[in-house]
Amino acid sequence: MAAVRKYVPAAGTLLIAGHSQGGALAALTHAFLFNAMNAADGSDPFQLAAKKYQLRSYTVAQPRAGNLHFALNFARITSGGATSFALNNTIDPVTMVPTTHSFIAGAFEDSPNQHGWKVLRWINTGLNQLHNLWNAMLEKGLARELRGVKTSKLADYQVDSESWGPVHRPPVPVSQNYVTSGTMIPLIGHTNPDILLYYNFAPDESDEFVQHHATTYRRLLEELFHLEATTDEYMANQQPVRDQ
Repeated sequence: MAAVRKYVPAAGTLLIAGHSQGGALAALTHAFLFNAMNAADGSDPFQLAAKKYQLRSYTVAQPRAGNLHFALNFARITSGGATSFALNNTIDPVTMVPTTHSFIAGAFEDSPNQHGWKVLRWINTGLNQLHNLWNAMLEKGLARELRGVKTSKLADYQVDSESWGPVHRPPVPVSQNYVTSGTMIPLIGHTNPDILLYYNFAPDESDEFVQHHATTYRRLLEELFHLEATTDEYMANQQPVRDQ
């Protein structure tokens, strides 16, 4: 926090960015800084309240940073996602974890049908079939009770409000329903050769996580904006980033 206070002027715009795990941390940092500047109890432990920074976050290949409740609150503090953007490849398995009330293998459902992906897709299909069978058995067993609930009226229930006892504030809800935080911008993934083999780096062609690479995201963005593919010559002519 000391570095932020030192180098970012008051009322300045603070850009927060990251790739992969860094993308999730960028979203969490955005939320942390907002709450540090706007503590509900008026406290200011990080000495940021007077800074009034304008926060912007940009994430690439972001795994799900929090559950549904976090995402809803994140939308509130980012004006409905207007100040936070997540660029995610539609077939990047990392952006689908933690899984949401499903099986881990499901994160690889749309991945290329090659290498180890095929086995994971078979496992996911089998687990989904078992899950559907279990749900069907539950629904059949509870059919009578469900019909009774659907046809009942409030008057059918004998409610004694005095038996409730003191009413306390309910605990903060907990959810395992993990979702992407911020405005998600989908990049339509594919497995064409210009994606699998980029920058002339042969190992990419057999890399299980090639869809997660920052270079793959760069190529998808180039296609989205109809730009020329980045070449080795182009990269060699770029000036190195010097330490400030």
